Amino acid sequence: MSHSWLCPLRPPPPHHEGGAAGIGWDNIEDADVMRDPEAQVIGHAEDIEEASAMDESSTQIPVGKPEPAQPTKAEKARHDLTHITYRSWCPHCLMGRRPSAQHRSQSSANARSTPLFCADYAFVREAQDEELATCFIGRLYPSRALFATVCDAKGHDEPAIRRLSTFLKETGVSK
Repeated sequence: MSHSWLCPLRPPPPHHEGGAAGIGWDNIEDADVMRDPEAQVIGHAEDIEEASAMDESSTQIPVGKPEPAQPTKAEKARHDLTHITYRSWCPHCLMGRRPSAQHRSQSSANARSTPLFCADYAFVREAQDEELATCFIGRLYPSRALFATVCDAKGHDEPAIRRLSTFLKETGVSK
């Protein structure tokens, strides 16, 4: 019969012939924790009587994390000039820090009634080419439809205006 154990260092429970109910420990004192005698002790007891009462061969006393080192006056003065790097010991940094707001998409209740078209020019080329191509690129909100066309130059370009007008009509913009 095979068993699965929580800890590979823990010895298996005593096997009783009385069935499944007899397998296991009734309380934690029955579970003998094995410890490497060469292992370094993590902590020490402050109370001498408590330490002498414990069986030091199988007990490790937990110790909390050490407190962070406090900065020198020069480090505080240098940090107080800009507060650019967050420091856990600085009360101003602690007050200014807040959890990041989630970037959720807008609900349909907040949908804009008038469409918004955001656009700009971009200048692209292939790696081996010297000449730049002028492109007019934009996005229509709330549908987030993309538009891009090649222009002769920035400014008034009749073919680019016709293509933009066709794009807006195809996306259903009436205004």
